[in-house]
Amino acid sequence: MFKKSITAAALTLALALGTAAPALGSRTLYTDADSGFRVKTPDSAVQFVGKDFYGYVVQTLPEKKAPASPADGEPEITITEDTSTTCLIYAVPAAQVEAATGKKFSTKDFLQNYEDLAVMERNGIDPNKADYFLYDLENYRTPEDGVSGEDASVPGTGEEGGPSPLAVIPSSLLDHADISLSTGKRGKNPFVFVHLVEKLPDEKKDTSFKEDGGKNFARHDMQLALTSANDILYVVTTNFELPNLNNQKDALKKEYTPLKRPRMSRELTAANTDNLNAKKAIRETFLKNITLFAPQEATGPYGYWDPVLQQSVRLPDDWIYCQARLNNLVGDPAKAAELGTLTLGLRGLTIPRIYELFGQALREKNYKDAASIESALDLKRQYKEMPNFLFSYSGPYTAAQKKKISRTLHNDLRFMGLAIDVALHMGVNSPKVRQYLDVRDFKTRMIPSEQEMSVYLKGEGIVKEQPDYPLLFNGRISLYKDKAGTIFLIRKKTDDLQPEWETILGIPGADSAAPESGSDSAKQ
Repeated sequence: MFKKSITAAALTLALALGTAAPALGSRTLYTDADSGFRVKTPDSAVQFVGKDFYGYVVQTLPEKKAPASPADGEPEITITEDTSTTCLIYAVPAAQVEAATGKKFSTKDFLQNYEDLAVMERNGIDPNKADYFLYDLENYRTPEDGVSGEDASVPGTGEEGGPSPLAVIPSSLLDHADISLSTGKRGKNPFVFVHLVEKLPDEKKDTSFKEDGGKNFARHDMQLALTSANDILYVVTTNFELPNLNNQKDALKKEYTPLKRPRMSRELTAANTDNLNAKKAIRETFLKNITLFAPQEATGPYGYWDPVLQQSVRLPDDWIYCQARLNNLVGDPAKAAELGTLTLGLRGLTIPRIYELFGQALREKNYKDAASIESALDLKRQYKEMPNFLFSYSGPYTAAQKKKISRTLHNDLRFMGLAIDVALHMGVNSPKVRQYLDVRDFKTRMIPSEQEMSVYLKGEGIVKEQPDYPLLFNGRISLYKDKAGTIFLIRKKTDDLQPEWETILGIPGADSAAPESGSDSAKQ
């Protein structure tokens, strides 16, 4: 389930959350002070944070199972549907809107055009006839593969070239969807809704569709809700997969007799309705829980809260991070109690780039577009656009680990640190790692205290297939009596560090307790 949920998040965003409250310290309210919005949040499993956006992924219903009656000897079948819904709010200042569209933008004009559209609706006039540049969906189209390219100077509609800051609708979805335009208020906010429902391909024209009968075609429902305040355009997106009726039909045909299919079909139809209604309810709740206010200076730095380090990890403004509370991804309380918090951070990943990646995934899955996979695997481009990667995990020991620590390691943090240190050196020198990565100048050091053992590490890595792109990596493993945490930073050799990271990672020269680097496996 963890892998499925993370994949759904990544794909829905691309996978797949401003200056904000110190990360996810609050489970009920997220505030982005300098972007002028706050959101009441559920206890979601996955949250995405950026300098100008916030989003989360929640599960609705569990995977659907259509059981057979034991007496009739029919087999059981499991029809898996993606039950995740992704909700995201993205703040685009007037200057960026104008750079993207070439048109003057203000909240006053937006609200006037909102009222005009509402009048058209009330009088039965086709809303698509409204003449306002923000209703032109070409402004939201993500670039096709190679449009933004490796050269950041390639002209686009952004302020500094590249893809438009409004590019949030994958091209394949925009070109293969039923689209509607409408208005409505949620709370105090007036919204213009752009609703896209992906269509199944034409069987007569699409040969790839004929090959599998549409079983693997994942239709998406995407809604853009546009609103504005303080001359900021807020783009609120909600995405989810629709039930795969072809896949269900195929499963019923293969697994059930003609007599039993009608009853099982009715059960699946009812389950589909419940699933869809639950996702729509999540969409509506998200919209109603958004509050807009005049932007103000944030009271704290942008970053996330690390539960093991018990401190905020500050991030530069051009970073985003995804934080997953793994205990929310499993239904077994015993297993949930052994899971912690996973944080992934990336530098240079913008909202348009996220949706471009989402579009690549859609084109490959639904339209058999091999070029999208080639683009996704373009390491040179990924390295240039996302040169830094941060990984952090913190959580309790599992029951098995606790038993082993108690029996074998005598709960001795110093001995545990030594075991980790030895394992690290064996790992980086193993043939399996050396097959892909040449690790050089690898050093570790242990810093013990009464309550904690920290193992710091650093080194340089050369990817075998990309020798021209050396990476530096630093890390810290923190061991406690009842829990452990890790934080790793991989970056381009030329990139500087935030001063706060130097302290966290024990880098020499920082105001930290870590002594200066010595020979391999130096211990203190």
